[in-house]
Amino acid sequence: MLIGHNARSGKPAAFTLAVFVAIGVAIAQPVDAGTLEPGSSEHFGTFNDVDYIRYTGRFAGLTGMGAFNVPFEIVAPSDPSQGNGTVLFEPPHWFFGAFFAPDFVLGRNFLFGRGFGYAAVGWSNDGLSVLDPTAAPIIIAGEEVENPGSNPAEVDDVVNDVEILVQFVSALKADPQADDLVGDLQTVYSYGFSQTSAAQLQILLGPEGQGLFDFSLLTLRPWPEPFPELFDRLEGEFEPPIGIGRTIFVNSESELIVSDAEQFRIAAALPNYRVYEIAGAPHFPQPPPLNPLDWTPIMRAAFLAGDAWVRWGVEPPPSALISEASGIDPIYGFETGIERDLNGNALGGIRLPDVEVGRALFIATNFVVPIPDFDSELFGLWVDLQCEPLPDGSVRFANHGQYVDAVQAQAEMLVAQRYLLPDDVGRMVSLAASSNVGRRGSCPLP
Repeated sequence: MLIGHNARSGKPAAFTLAVFVAIGVAIAQPVDAGTLEPGSSEHFGTFNDVDYIRYTGRFAGLTGMGAFNVPFEIVAPSDPSQGNGTVLFEPPHWFFGAFFAPDFVLGRNFLFGRGFGYAAVGWSNDGLSVLDPTAAPIIIAGEEVENPGSNPAEVDDVVNDVEILVQFVSALKADPQADDLVGDLQTVYSYGFSQTSAAQLQILLGPEGQGLFDFSLLTLRPWPEPFPELFDRLEGEFEPPIGIGRTIFVNSESELIVSDAEQFRIAAALPNYRVYEIAGAPHFPQPPPLNPLDWTPIMRAAFLAGDAWVRWGVEPPPSALISEASGIDPIYGFETGIERDLNGNALGGIRLPDVEVGRALFIATNFVVPIPDFDSELFGLWVDLQCEPLPDGSVRFANHGQYVDAVQAQAEMLVAQRYLLPDDVGRMVSLAASSNVGRRGSCPLP
């Protein structure tokens, strides 16, 4: 069994989903349906010869926490009939704000070039979770948000009202104002990363999640600090709910080390779920010497697999879990339950090319190099192995071509398994070809 680890205490984290309390209190039953109040619109871009418009406005109503009046954004074809009938919904993240999925993960051309719409709404006073700090007044839980968009460390009392998210998605489907903007929606998908994934999981685990989304793609980071007094609903073992649409969890190796993400493995064999774990991946990639392993190609493949699952009933590739092992982890010095290869990288799960070919040691979680103003656990570390001999003493990469060919072979295997898209193979091979790995003079003479 994989063991979560709390770096602050140095003790294994308890196997409880109470860690999700970082996003707030449990949802109250809806009191009323919120109302969309469209404001302005502007040209957003042209994708695959289709003009897209960005609509902004206000979403107002009442939840169990009190009155709300928050900004919203919808991006959709100017002629809704030119879309594919599906909107991707994403709560704005406290640090990245809205458009994390289109700008950092999937890509605008990837998403809008395929006819998808996009929608987001303010739901919390935590940093940029208000969506648009300039859209004052912003009211959440009956109170005006002071200094909206400010650093979360400066927020005395974080207030998250996920019922706003529930009501907004319901309005997308039923409000006549939304129909004018996005047309007759056939399906609504959701994407969540870290904080916003936890918010959406809170919804999906309750009665409010029934029938709300057709497909959810979630990248988890259940934070290790437990707050059961605020979030009793998720205590105990994870029980995958039914009636919430198809769901794909994509977890980095980091999640398995610092949180309770291994509990979601119980869903791996269930028909409406998939669980993909990415060997060596940090919570968020950063340039070396932090861990640069880019997991976004896996997310793009998973998103299209989920779309085909809903649209045409095509089963996604099977769940892929990191291999388990007992004893002390040689990388971390405590038991993680993760099996490792001779290079120290995790075995099993989805192994991106540089992990498989041993280009580097990808340490998923950083416990030793402090990063000012950030949780160092998020970023991991990278150890260059290109000049290190293999365990048998032979040269790791005899020449540059050998390295590039090995990267291409692993990428093409992942395409055959449907964990990677063909377009991403070209990008990976091009990056490998532009590197110095295996080139003459790149390593000191022995």
